[in-house]
Parts: sequence; C-alpha cells; structure tokens
Amino acid sequence: MTAPPLSVGVGLLPEVPARALADAAAEAEARGFSTVWVPDERFFRDVTVTLAAVARSTRTVRLGPCVTDPFVRHPAITATCMATLQEAAHGRLVVGLGAGISGFGAMGIAPRRPAEAIKATARLLRTLLAGDSAAVDAPFRFHGRMDFGPVPVPPIYVAGRGPRVLEAAGEVADGVLLGGLAAPAMVERAMAFVDKGLARAGRTRSDVTLAAWTHTVIGADARRVWRRARLVVFGILLSSRDVLPTFGVSLPAALEAAMGPVRYGDHWKLPDDVLALIPDGVVDAFTVSGTPPECLAKLRGLAAAGITHFALRLWPVDDGGPLTPMRLFADEVLGRLVPAA
Repeated sequence: MTAPPLSVGVGLLPEVPARALADAAAEAEARGFSTVWVPDERFFRDVTVTLAAVARSTRTVRLGPCVTDPFVRHPAITATCMATLQEAAHGRLVVGLGAGISGFGAMGIAPRRPAEAIKATARLLRTLLAGDSAAVDAPFRFHGRMDFGPVPVPPIYVAGRGPRVLEAAGEVADGVLLGGLAAPAMVERAMAFVDKGLARAGRTRSDVTLAAWTHTVIGADARRVWRRARLVVFGILLSSRDVLPTFGVSLPAALEAAMGPVRYGDHWKLPDDVLALIPDGVVDAFTVSGTPPECLAKLRGLAAAGITHFALRLWPVDDGGPLTPMRLFADEVLGRLVPAA
C-alpha cells in the first residue's frame, strides 16, 4: 500500500493574544504548513477560543488541539467544544487527545487510568459529534447527547510515549502522535506498542496515520541551540521518568539527582551547569535541533522510519516568539522536506 504523502504542521502555544496567534496561523498557512496545532496547556490562553480565532483567520489548514485531555474538562464538554470548532472551521478540525500533565498539580488532579480514559473519550467524541446518544459509566459518567449537531466527525489523534497510551492509540485512533520521540529506533519501539493495540482492535498500520509531535530547535547560533534544546529535554525527562527505560534511555546519576527537586514547568531557568548533565544522545533522542541542514537530515531520517506527519513545536533560541523559527524553517527546510510545499 502506498504511504500517504508527507505533511508538516506547526504547533503554536497560546502564549500571545488570540488575534496575534491567529495572524501567525495565517502566515503558517501561507508558507505551506498543512496544520496548525494549538497546545491545551495550563495556564495559557484558552485553547478553544484561540482555535476559533485560527479558524476565522485561515482557509485551508487543518487545525486542532494538541493535545487536550480527559481530566481537565469532562469529555462531554470537550465534545461540545470540538463540535463548535468543527462548525467554525467548516470541517477542518483535527483532534489531539493525550493524558495531559500541565496544571494538574495546581488543580489537585490525580489522573486515573489515563489510557482507558483516552479510549472512552475518543469513542464518546465520535458518538456525540455524529448526533447520537451515549451511555458511559466508566472511567467517567455520561448519559445523554449534544443539543445540536450532528457535525462531521474529525480525525482523532492519540498522543503519547507511554506503552499503555500507545496501545490505546492503536485501538481507537485515526492517527498516532508520537510525543517527542525523535530517533528512528524510538519510533520502532513505540510502534511495537501501537501494533498491540491495532491487533486487539482487528486493525493494521494502514488504518492509522503515523505522526510525531517534534520538538524542534533550529538556528545558526550553536550555543543558543544547545541551551534551548536542553531546557526542552529537561522538561520531557521530568514528565516521562517512568517510560524512559522502555525506550532504552538511561540517565547519569548526577542528572537524576538534579532532577529530583525540580517540578515540571519550573525548569526553564536552570543554569548551564545543570543542563550540561544531559548527554548529547539524550538530546538527540527527544529533539530535532541544530542548523537548518542538520534539522532537515534528521527529519528525513524520521520520515524514512515511517512518520508521515510532523507536528513541529518550533522553539525560539532566545526569548522571542515562534515566528522567527517558523520563518527560518519555512525558508530553509520545508520546501526541501516536502517539495510540493
């Protein structure tokens, strides 16, 4: 079976007012990106309102949250939000679901059975957006239907890097979004778990799109790239300690000790001597970073491993916003990676 064409989307964090982010999305569309993904991160601007602004400012790109979770909002509320966005975007919505983490501590949320909650949420979204009634008693409760609709059911991507969530993706998702895995060997390991879920559901790899949420640090200033990439990776390590052995990642004892007192979200101002504890190989495992030619080569390697959509989280190497790295990537990499872009 012929693989789907390669596409590249961009993730835009709602750290600026919705109108400014919508302008950035319009520029991304004009520059050839296929999709605008907006993270549902606490406590930034609301993802639904921001995506509504993106829908208004664009015409062709797909758009959606990357990712929302089953815990911060009741999944039935998420369904009504997604249905409203699908109407606003005239059918261009794509939904990213994941286990979430941001803001959970502040809100006292202790997520239980995230893989089961993700599967139940995906099924509920499809049922409600199709205009049907649902009866769910676990892992959350909902008996009812939406008071509007139906609307076209959008593709649902499940994002993660833990084995159980990846298996859940294989069972229920239209697309698998590998969370921050940037090495072909890690893609292969992740797909072994996806395959288990596919087999349980009687599906094959041809039934899902394989995508990657790709942390990308692009620039000519090697020192700034070095620091930003390590700050990004430190956060990934904090949120993924339990799955690191699954992917063959081991950390030096000094790095483990340095991570101990740091909470996720509080790591952005760590000094260079702490960041230097992260081995180069670990940085390469979780980011695409370097000069434009270096980033291009690495993305081509991931495409050869089976990735057909890149959702790029383009990190600025300084304190600026996403436009500078987005423009640099579009000018120097996008057309070479996806010639038709």
